[in-house]
Amino acid sequence: KGGESLITPIFLHFRDIRTGRMFFAMRNSTGDGPFRSLYDLKGCADDKAIMMDGKPVKAVHKRIWNVSMWCGKVNWTEERLRYYEGKQLARSVEFAMTAAQRSKFLEALQRDTAWLASQQLMDYSLLVAIKEGPQGSFSDGDLQGYRPLRRELSDGRETVIYASIIDILQKWTNGKKVARCIKACESDKATIPPDFYASRFSNAFKERSHDAAAGEAADPTKVPRSVAPPAGR
Repeated sequence: KGGESLITPIFLHFRDIRTGRMFFAMRNSTGDGPFRSLYDLKGCADDKAIMMDGKPVKAVHKRIWNVSMWCGKVNWTEERLRYYEGKQLARSVEFAMTAAQRSKFLEALQRDTAWLASQQLMDYSLLVAIKEGPQGSFSDGDLQGYRPLRRELSDGRETVIYASIIDILQKWTNGKKVARCIKACESDKATIPPDFYASRFSNAFKERSHDAAAGEAADPTKVPRSVAPPAGR
């Protein structure tokens, strides 16, 4: 109500009777790949890249029971190194849009986060997918229903950004409050109250989006140089 929304519609929310597990079905907000880049962003330390340079990034977490991962990068696998690089990139990536596109994006972002906070919801993400291709690659028919931000690059190619808010069903529960206490020493965490989460979320992407210079790439931050693989690999 009141304008366009970035929130991805949820069509079905159900429980599996046999297992008791909860599921939901939501709209595909990015279309089909391949993507040049794909990010799952919360505006905090949980930001990550799902795809870089058209290649998927496998999640390899540094869990407390993975003792070897706490002894320096020399013990990391190539998959862990790539996942870490993706997180570093996601924390700093910026998005270039036209002035008109950015204005609409920020208006929707502010409106959506205010509503989510009013519903005591938090821990949602901004899913950002970027595609590039020759002039005419993205026809109106292909883009119908997705509302991407399309722009021409200096070399005559086209770029499109798909940006949507996903995973909006997490309430600020007692369990989340306990998790916040457990992670008291962790800075920039996702487990914070809805009002603070909404404010940080909207401010983060206001700062990390800007009016595009002529022909500027959609995500101009450079992919970090690959870290050398561990010795002996």
